[in-house]
Amino acid sequence: MNNKIKNVTIVGGGTAGWLAAGWLSKFNKNLKITLIESPTVSPIGVGEAVTPHVSIFFEKLGINEKDWMKHTGAVYKYANKFVNWTTNKKSEYSSFNYPLNSSVLLRDVDHGLDSNDFVTNEINTADTFMHLLATKKLDKFDKYFHSQFPYMENNVAPFDSTDYLLNKNYSWSQHINAELAAEYIRDNVAIPNGVVHIKANVVEIIKSQQGINKLILDNGNSNYSDFYIDASGFKRILASDLGWKFKEYKNHPIRSAWVAQTDYNNIESELVNYTQSIAEPFGWRFNIGLYHRMGNGYSYSPDHCSDNLAKEYFLNQLSNVTNTPRKLSWTPGRFETPLQGNVATIGLSIGFVEALEATSLLIITESIRELSEVLNNKKTVEEFNNHTNRKFDIIADFILVHYTLSDRSDTEFWKDMQDLGKKENHSDLVYEYFKKLKFGQGNVFPDFMWGQVAHSWGQNLDKWILDSKYNDLIELTYLHYNNSKCKHEIISKSRLTNYKWLSQHIYN
Repeated sequence: MNNKIKNVTIVGGGTAGWLAAGWLSKFNKNLKITLIESPTVSPIGVGEAVTPHVSIFFEKLGINEKDWMKHTGAVYKYANKFVNWTTNKKSEYSSFNYPLNSSVLLRDVDHGLDSNDFVTNEINTADTFMHLLATKKLDKFDKYFHSQFPYMENNVAPFDSTDYLLNKNYSWSQHINAELAAEYIRDNVAIPNGVVHIKANVVEIIKSQQGINKLILDNGNSNYSDFYIDASGFKRILASDLGWKFKEYKNHPIRSAWVAQTDYNNIESELVNYTQSIAEPFGWRFNIGLYHRMGNGYSYSPDHCSDNLAKEYFLNQLSNVTNTPRKLSWTPGRFETPLQGNVATIGLSIGFVEALEATSLLIITESIRELSEVLNNKKTVEEFNNHTNRKFDIIADFILVHYTLSDRSDTEFWKDMQDLGKKENHSDLVYEYFKKLKFGQGNVFPDFMWGQVAHSWGQNLDKWILDSKYNDLIELTYLHYNNSKCKHEIISKSRLTNYKWLSQHIYN
């Protein structure tokens, strides 16, 4: 990247814009950062379930976790619970517990686990665990692999007072109020670090050979910068005006959602410590608990269900609705080249698949961190584009197989998804990703997550059966995960409920 860049302008004041302003103002101190925020456009404000990447992002900014959670209505999240995605009606928790380097099994893994223990060698515990499922020595993925399981089943906090009882290598994430999180970063990081905040609308973009020469604002001023960041969400104010090519994920039918907020009827029982992703006739419905309210949505295929029918169905599932339901629509896809010339896109401006795996904040934080490295000349533009595109394409495939591998056939939507899965051979695709995306290599959805979908969605696991030379590691894997399950089942019985623990230790 050009070393002459001294001024950077961010267009968009939502979550992506303010997180970018906060990060760049801390880690790119040689730059003068300006953020232009429309006074008339409201941020999207959904995407309240996040992955551990957001905790890491806030931690790197030097923000106290308890403080930012308390000021944004956040609660701890330990998994995404999939409900009714298969006809056997079994629920499945997709959680944050990671495969171990198989050599770790030779010592006491209850003590001193660090990041080196998760680096993949020839074989890891995802491989041996899948063998145990394939040979039916284990019957359920989440119950054994995820130590969070009994705490979620009992809706209790995995803490002894303030001492966290699970693996401290980011085995948790949060539900957050995205709008409040943006405001928190604005007021506690970006503005104190000198970010210039302008409230105005962009009315004209003056182009240059590199991309953008200047922006004309509706307050009568012009903005000149060396580099521009499009953080305007679905509007994509800069990139759309520049005519960038967009890659559509045409196989993805989920293109609309109704969203609404609700109050709790009984907060102690309803404030659960996981996201609920509930399969429905024409898509899926989410339920995300914050400390002060719940966020809800119905993501559906407009080719299979009208907007009015979706809205009616959605509202029939809710009580205590506190706002007018809002409809969102999008085209699943991404820009073919998210950084061109002196313009970069971040977050939703790059693209969007859908909300199923809570990747919106992941893409925001990861694209900001990588762009920061480009501006610091630690990564190339080509690396930014390639890494970003790869992440999006993997996310698109991972989300899609949740539909196409389901055995539901109660509506044309699910029948069409099954037909697509057979046509594209998604059963083999899941196995290929499992072998290719080993944990510890910077993958968005690493090996064990593809294995969990394969088992929980009822796929044939013959390919996962290992050679007999691994029998000792297979037996050690069984002992490790079975002992862990038994241990946490006992401990979870005496813990505080999720709500009580949050009340005493975060919101006290």
